[in-house]
Amino acid sequence: MAIDKDDYKAGVLEQVAGNPAMSIGTAAIAAGFAATTPVAVFLPVLAGSMAGIRHSKRLERFITDVSADLAGLDERLNGLEDSQYQVISDALVSALHSLDHRKLDYLRLAIRNALDVEIDPAHSAFVARAIRDISAEEADFLFKIPLHTGIAFFESPPPGFMAVDPNSTDGDAVEGLLSLGLLHTVSGYGGSTMSLTRNAKVVCQLLDSPES
Repeated sequence: MAIDKDDYKAGVLEQVAGNPAMSIGTAAIAAGFAATTPVAVFLPVLAGSMAGIRHSKRLERFITDVSADLAGLDERLNGLEDSQYQVISDALVSALHSLDHRKLDYLRLAIRNALDVEIDPAHSAFVARAIRDISAEEADFLFKIPLHTGIAFFESPPPGFMAVDPNSTDGDAVEGLLSLGLLHTVSGYGGSTMSLTRNAKVVCQLLDSPES
């Protein structure tokens, strides 16, 4: 039986998988999860390891969940702004390299929320890079910051500021957020303090769960 081209309708991920890196990644995932990861492409012997198999299964679930999130939103996907598209594109590419299921959960939120969050085109590359590279631990800590005026790396910060030990896990998160451009330093109060950048507020919106 001949197949009418009009009978074919691209899946929701295919609709947003236009750039070369994402097209390759999404097509690879759709073709077969056991051989989709970057490790599987360059070092196939590792693809059959237990770690490789676990990674493939996490990716399979991620793609299934994201597809379900975007199902029925064809009109909104077709009307994506370039800045929204860039965030979704980078999030999908990041998923291919993410071993942490919690990071995948955050990427899933970013993809769905990108349809509703206004992203300044002048800052979309910075926001997309932060979504791509932020760790789950850094994202967890990011959501603690708005509860305070800012962060301080000294024991007795001003009222409203959160004291963070630079040698702690939270200290590592702060350093990571600084490197991503999500925190900026301000001199004063007897030392340097840190507060959220405007891009950080957009990243918070993208990573925020509707259940939070």
